[in-house]
Amino acid sequence: MQHSIMVITLVAGLFLSGCTSQQEKLAAWGQARGAETRVVHTRTFSLQIVTPGSLPKGGRLSLFIEGDGQAWATGSQPSLDPTPGQRDMARLALDVDHVGIYMARPCQFVKSPGCSSEVWTDARFSRVAIEAFNDAIDTLKARYEASSIELIGYSGGAAIALLIAEERDDISRIQTIAGNVDPHAWADLHRLSPLHGSLDPLEESLRLKHIEQRHFVGSSDTVVPPSLLTGFLARTRPDCSEVVSLPASHATLVNHVTGRMLSRPVTCQ
Repeated sequence: MQHSIMVITLVAGLFLSGCTSQQEKLAAWGQARGAETRVVHTRTFSLQIVTPGSLPKGGRLSLFIEGDGQAWATGSQPSLDPTPGQRDMARLALDVDHVGIYMARPCQFVKSPGCSSEVWTDARFSRVAIEAFNDAIDTLKARYEASSIELIGYSGGAAIALLIAEERDDISRIQTIAGNVDPHAWADLHRLSPLHGSLDPLEESLRLKHIEQRHFVGSSDTVVPPSLLTGFLARTRPDCSEVVSLPASHATLVNHVTGRMLSRPVTCQ
């Protein structure tokens, strides 16, 4: 569905406060690869994106959603800045075999008035976060005249992708990489505090049944073990889904995935 939103503008992003040095590094990194860093302003948060210079208009638009980043400084102390230290998802978004737009999570690279540690810890999958992504997707879809949207989410970005897809009718494919598809079970598994303020992708997961899906899992991933995906698929029972297991850990799986892997048709299992 299309969301009724206020006018949102795309602005070249190096002027907002917070995370300036990280934002500058991202801009330099993108410029060296022929890409542009921008900020999408929404009703709730400003989201950092990286857009490739040669992204065509029309057809399906692929959006690469970042993981949780540096959510915690220690096991009990939230980070002061959730910006990820690596550029793995941004690099994957610029792969010429499956090019798309990289989207950071709320408060990564750009600080908005609503940013607080709860945004990237207990409330990392909150209603306001999903609203921000929906607003940004509406803007990007119009700008690139896209007929449909593909969501590719890494780690916690997979949960964001699922929650978005449950609310829209223009999502044609979902791909997850080391995806935290069941964040509440994940918190229980690691004996973490409950994710108060976060939505549960499993509550409305049957809405994903008709969307084709591919899930990349790391055979040695102990952060988001493949068993979480097994439970998710058993509950959702999608019409067309594919699981690709690769010999990788949670941190290294993104580097094992290529644009060519993402671009091939989903093999329904």
